[in-house]
Amino acid sequence: MTVKINGTSGVVGGLAIDDLSVQTLNAGQLAAFRNKIINGDMRINKRNISTITTQGYVTDRWIFSEAPTGTSTITMQQGSNGPNGQLPNTAKLTVTSAGSRDYSQLIQNIEGFNIRSLFRQTFTVSFWIRASIAGVYCAALNSGGNALFYVTECTVSSPNVWQRVSFTVNDGLPDDINFSQYGTLGMCFRIVFTNVEPTLITTTANEWVSSVKISTSNQVNMHAVNGSTCEITGVQIEVGSNATPFEHRPITIEESLCHRYYQETGEISFSGYAIAGWSNGYMVQFSEEMRVPPTISVVKSGTAGGVFANENTDSVTTRGFRYFVGNSGSGGLDVHGSRYGMDAEF
Repeated sequence: MTVKINGTSGVVGGLAIDDLSVQTLNAGQLAAFRNKIINGDMRINKRNISTITTQGYVTDRWIFSEAPTGTSTITMQQGSNGPNGQLPNTAKLTVTSAGSRDYSQLIQNIEGFNIRSLFRQTFTVSFWIRASIAGVYCAALNSGGNALFYVTECTVSSPNVWQRVSFTVNDGLPDDINFSQYGTLGMCFRIVFTNVEPTLITTTANEWVSSVKISTSNQVNMHAVNGSTCEITGVQIEVGSNATPFEHRPITIEESLCHRYYQETGEISFSGYAIAGWSNGYMVQFSEEMRVPPTISVVKSGTAGGVFANENTDSVTTRGFRYFVGNSGSGGLDVHGSRYGMDAEF
């Protein structure tokens, strides 16, 4: 077989192959880790959120955002009826009471370092969508500093039928997008579910514009129809002009990527003798280094006994925090079962 690598012929294993070019294997559309989206198949939900009715995380890395004022109500949840067995999970929006809302969208914020290969390089966005209302659904990209926005129209041709849509951004990200900063917001990807206020509508689709625009005037207004639904999954952003099959990364790898932005501790316990005026505790190490020192919150309060007074955290870094227990005096102290969430999202 004659093998051509970057145009040079050769022989591998004594077998000849003609015209096999692999010049983009490590950096292009055949590469591993080609998808710039994390948890694009919506399978990871470490917050264990069943349903949200206002702004919040639906699954890891995916936040639902809507205008704070309006008359419509919705539920957003992790769905389980995807387009095929390879993509069973979805992000599903349901309108529970029809009305109006200036904007309604599903967003993933992408760290600057993760999009360096999209700089001045044509890339393609693809995702699966199923909606109860056929028509135009807008997808938008914007720079981390909201200096530039790119809006495109994706058409759902039949109601309640899964279809894969894609669009290509020729010449990639422009110079103005901050792709080089570790830990900072580089780009946002969003899918829009309702017609938006006039100031957010663009008349120039498929171009970068220097004002906040997330939709065209053709956007379907889901919020006006009671019971309407829309589901999204299999989101992928990759270098090149073609939409390749969705990249299925091992679950352990996908979880570790998510843990840079959100993770939870296991159950924390402390048992021992307390001395009045002194605290007892230890350092808790994160499973993965986080983007920035996270915000710590209580996921589950523990069961306590003895001279236990309170639980506290401090000395938070990107790698861990100090957990310590206060007391009401000297004596035996026990607390077990506490769990904490660490949030380093944008």
